Amino acid sequence: MFSGPSSVNLPRQLRRLASIAITTIATLGFAGQALATCYSAKEAAAEQAIRLHSELMVVGLTCAAQFNDPALFVRYAKFTNQHRADIVAHEEAMIGYFAKHAEGNAKRRFDHWRTSIANAVSTRAAYSSAEIYCSNKGEMLEALEGAPQFNSKPLKAILTTAPEAAVTSRPLCTQEAVASSTAE
Repeated sequence: MFSGPSSVNLPRQLRRLASIAITTIATLGFAGQALATCYSAKEAAAEQAIRLHSELMVVGLTCAAQFNDPALFVRYAKFTNQHRADIVAHEEAMIGYFAKHAEGNAKRRFDHWRTSIANAVSTRAAYSSAEIYCSNKGEMLEALEGAPQFNSKPLKAILTTAPEAAVTSRPLCTQEAVASSTAE
């Protein structure tokens, strides 16, 4: 009889791989076949940045006790305000993607998609317990807070501290795919 995730003592790497898979499956499940297109490099970086930002929000809400930092959510808010222009640029890139590849209101689709990412991160945090989830987030917090910008240059370095945010729900477009999609 299965009695839940706490009855399974998985090695840390296996738990991390499972959390990446769960996040990817949740996002892919939401996106559906209507968005079965590829990403430009800008769109892929935008999705990863939004995943990181969602990860930071959940850390701010979940990990205050583990980091002995009651103002952890304030740090998330400060990061958000400090990097507002980059975050808006990432959001606009994804809204543009939805405008090109999804039916209906692109902003509404984006909001629903972003909420699904935050929900997947929260579910992963709840599934693994706050102690386990928060145990490896200190390095990510430092990398995010130390980044002068929240765009593609520092994003790659930050993603090494949060591999679950490095995934994207679409593959990168090849040069041929980009050429044919812009010719249409």
